[in-house]
Order: sequence, then C-alpha cells, then structure tokens
Amino acid sequence: MKKALIASFAVLLSTHTAFAWSISIGGTTIKGDDPQIVKDAEKTVKHAANQVANGVRDVFAVVGNATGLTDVIESNTETFTTMGRGYACMATFCYSEELRKKQLEEAEAEAQREYDRYATEKVQEYESSSKQERREAALNAWKMAESRYNILNERYKLSHSELEVLRAFMMGVSKEVDFRQKLVDNKVTGRPLKNRDMVPASTEFVKNYKQDYKGALKKLNEDIAILSQTTQRSHAQLMAEFLRIVELDVLADMAKTVVAQIESLHKEFQTLQLSFVDAAADAQAARQAYEQEQY
Repeated sequence: MKKALIASFAVLLSTHTAFAWSISIGGTTIKGDDPQIVKDAEKTVKHAANQVANGVRDVFAVVGNATGLTDVIESNTETFTTMGRGYACMATFCYSEELRKKQLEEAEAEAQREYDRYATEKVQEYESSSKQERREAALNAWKMAESRYNILNERYKLSHSELEVLRAFMMGVSKEVDFRQKLVDNKVTGRPLKNRDMVPASTEFVKNYKQDYKGALKKLNEDIAILSQTTQRSHAQLMAEFLRIVELDVLADMAKTVVAQIESLHKEFQTLQLSFVDAAADAQAARQAYEQEQY
C-alpha cells in the first residue's frame, strides 16, 4: 500500500512537459486543466504521507545501489543547478525576475499602443507630407514595430526560464518521493539530516503557507538567500534540503500550485505566439513601407 501510494504521487510529479500533460491516478487519466487533478493529488498524497513512517523525512543516509540514489540532496542540488538555469528560488521566480516579467508585459502593451497610434496618425498625414517626412515616418514605424517584436522575444525567453524553474522543482520533488519510496522498500531508516540549517525556515513555511502561499514562499526564498550568505552554501543545496525536510502533504500542495502555474504558462505561450505573428507582420509591413519610400 505504501509503495502504491507514493508511486502514484511520483507519477503526478514526473509530469512536466511545457505545453500539455496527462496524469494517470488510480486508473483515471486526467488531461489539461481538469480540476479533478486537485482532488486526486490531495487525496493520494495526504494518504501517502500518513502511511510513511515519520522518521523517513529526516533521513540523509547513503543507501547504496539498492535505491539508485546514493544521496538525494546531492542529486537534487544538481537538478536545481542545471535545470533551474541559475535562478536561485524555490518553486517560483525571485522577486527581481517577477518584476522584470511584469515590466516587459507592460512595455509590450505600451509599444503596441504607441505603434498603432503612430501608424494611424501618419496614414492620415501621408498625402500632405513631403517625401522626406514620409521616409522618416516609415523608418520610425519600422523601428517601433521592431521594438515591440524584440520585447516579445524577451518575454518569451523569460517565460521559458520560468518554466525551467518550475520543471526543476517538479523533478526535485519526484526524486525526493522516489527516494522515500525506496527507503521504505529496503527498510532503511538511515541517519539524521547532516545539516539542519534549513529546518527553521522550512518549519516557518509549513506553518504559514496555507494562509498565505505567496507570502510564505517569498519569505522562504528570502531565508534561503540569507542562509546562503551566512553559511556559504549554495541556494541549490539549501533548496534540496528543504525537499528532504518537509512532509509529503506539503510537497503535494506545492506541486498542485506548480501544475497550475505550468498550465498558466501554456496559455501564456499561446498568447505570445499570436502576438509574435502579429508583431512580425507589423515589422515586415513597416519595413516594406520604408523601402518603398526610398524610390
């Protein structure tokens, strides 16, 4: 029973494709943004958490070839380092990246408004303009269209990086759940966690996240940044230790939020794709208009 319950959660967490996902729990396949995923994940994982011995959550042990993971913290440190692409926050962007993303969204919207306004004005003035004025207007329109396209490209790159952060978290939790399952399989209880720097921050997060998830996560990331400075240990290692410390039901709640974020990014990518096509068409038209004015 323990193995089946934890394995069901592992299937949930191993799903981290960029644009679509399908999860099988208890013989039922859930796709896309089906809200049933929330109920099934909560039921499955919280049951699993009750089945696994409490002592397992503090294990740091080397369990050899029997587990396939000699050190889950080391493995997840590597996951956060390589897949997280250097973003040193747990299950979200850091504040600076969140702010940058918002600024790009606002800048793109403003660039589109300015381009539309400018193009409308110049079309109305076209007949009364001189050749030189028309050339300058066409050049400015081209530059504005290109600017919007470049902003969209930056938004896409940042959103893709956000996806990598979310995928790194999901992969890290998947490894942690698999490690716990194999410990149970092999009746390994292991040794206490070697380094307990993250225990206070993890405890505070668990205490507060249900009341204010975003606030608790922001505080967790701030604590990780401070601990990294005071202990001279990497963000990635501290984040991996967080996964080692907390219970499965906490990881389940976080994973559900991440699944929702991935779904939101899926929709965002679709919107960006449409905007890219629109911006590319505007830029091409503006360029052609400018070239025609050269003759």
